[in-house]
Amino acid sequence: MNGPKDNPPVAPLEYFVSPAPFDPHVAEALTPEQERFYMASQWRMMWWRIKRHKLALWSGVFLILMYLTIVFSEFLAPYNLHTRHSRSIHAQPQTVHYIHDGAFVGPFVYKIRFRLDMDTMRRVYTEDKSTVLPVRFFCLGDPYEFWGVIPGRFHFVCPPEGGTLFLWGTDRLGHDILSRIIYWVTNLAHRRPNRHRDQLRVRHADRRARGLLRRLGR
Repeated sequence: MNGPKDNPPVAPLEYFVSPAPFDPHVAEALTPEQERFYMASQWRMMWWRIKRHKLALWSGVFLILMYLTIVFSEFLAPYNLHTRHSRSIHAQPQTVHYIHDGAFVGPFVYKIRFRLDMDTMRRVYTEDKSTVLPVRFFCLGDPYEFWGVIPGRFHFVCPPEGGTLFLWGTDRLGHDILSRIIYWVTNLAHRRPNRHRDQLRVRHADRRARGLLRRLGR
């Protein structure tokens, strides 16, 4: 057996002492990318998740645009809320065209012709494709009161001169359905409870119920 004297001498271990001050939290230090992620607020993390979900992102944009229509409903509606077209009752939706006879014309509609079917007593609407009516944008149309206060006539889109623009058709009174829906959303958003009106309705219903009971009692 070899004794301690037979072992070769071992060179001393080299070591390095850093002159930098001692930092007990050096193991917990974060890189800029890690700090951006771990120190982010809940709102920022929600926004990152929404951006990754394209369907949710575009759905949010669509909802924001729909809410903006509430603010600018009078400007966006082609017609006034109370405008009637007696010769266009129950008119079918008009189609916006862009090409006529192989040439690009821009957004336009054809003139609508009306006749009464004497066999069915129904109104029949047909497109006169010989008459092109360009759709107007940023134009003067039906008067309105913006937010019920400021009078105006400026619209985003207007019917053509000498024509109509019923994108969703008309109702039984000749009102433009699209304009009515835009105004209806605004009125629904601005609706406030009316205590006097509700009391009148209750009183009216009470009188009708009492009258009915008296007639049944006889």
